Amino acid sequence: MEDTKKITIEDLAWDMYQHGIKVKWRTEPLKREDFPQYEDYNMFIDSVKRYLKKGVIPEFKPRKEPKTEYPVIQVPANGHRDWPKGARTMCFVYSKHHGNFILEGYIGEVREYLKKNYTKYFCYYSMWYAGRSRGYWRFWKDRDVTISEPSKHRKEWKYTITSREPRYSYLFHQQIKIKTEMKLKRLPKRWIPEFDKL
Repeated sequence: MEDTKKITIEDLAWDMYQHGIKVKWRTEPLKREDFPQYEDYNMFIDSVKRYLKKGVIPEFKPRKEPKTEYPVIQVPANGHRDWPKGARTMCFVYSKHHGNFILEGYIGEVREYLKKNYTKYFCYYSMWYAGRSRGYWRFWKDRDVTISEPSKHRKEWKYTITSREPRYSYLFHQQIKIKTEMKLKRLPKRWIPEFDKL
């Protein structure tokens, strides 16, 4: 009988890295032999150790590609890797004038790129860390319009989009007035005329 290869913690960490978010914005794909020098190597090792401590041998499945054929724009990193700009991000953008597309990069650069180049959009930021993701919705006028997801805690079962008076009203200690509020069972996958009134 053939001997099976002994699987190490580093093998599992490499598997986690490969099946997490694809870091397509790297200048060159990371090679297996270079993995120990990777800046987030210890993070992946620690994640695997946490699984093993619980008595679970992690199995990682390939990440599913988005079903839609949206164009993907790679946003280059500026070279300053700190936490606010360091989260790997996929941003799903639904715009009025440019259709639907995806931005990939680090969160700080993605935000800056989006605000600099586009108006009239709503989007979902999906940020990835250690093979897990968290995210939130934003409207292009993110200081004046908020998108709240359905919540069991708040007993609100629909998306709520709220448009308020400009934030400078805070300077005068006034209560911010709600201009418009709409509730949707699900967010559309395109810009709709109602959004122009927000």
